[in-house]
Amino acid sequence: MTEQKTVRQASTTKLYKLVNGVPTEEVITKLPPQLQEIIKIIAAAPDCTINRFDLLNEMVKTVKTGQPIERILSFYSPRLKKSGLVEIIDTSKEAKEAAKAAKLAEKEAAAKAKAEAKAAAKAAKPEATPVVEG
Repeated sequence: MTEQKTVRQASTTKLYKLVNGVPTEEVITKLPPQLQEIIKIIAAAPDCTINRFDLLNEMVKTVKTGQPIERILSFYSPRLKKSGLVEIIDTSKEAKEAAKAAKLAEKEAAAKAKAEAKAAAKAAKPEATPVVEG
């Protein structure tokens, strides 16, 4: 077994959250030992939610493996999702979508302000009165 020392910070942020709280000991004991440790780490986190970086750093301390710790988590992530025990939330995707929505709302607000200013300018302009000859 090789000793894991550091985990590099990823460019994307994923949150691992237990869906229905802490699973029973009966459910946990049916899982492979490495997966059991992952579930226990997530369960010990505040609100049963932990980001990938912190999860990997905790895994380094408790999960016994000869593989890189990132590989272990990558291997078990699909099984965590499929089991229904853990929800994996990609917060980088949510942040991009929120920024896109904010930018669109900003453009719409600017267009609305421009239209209102144009209408106000038109209303303030005196209408030309027709000249009646007679």
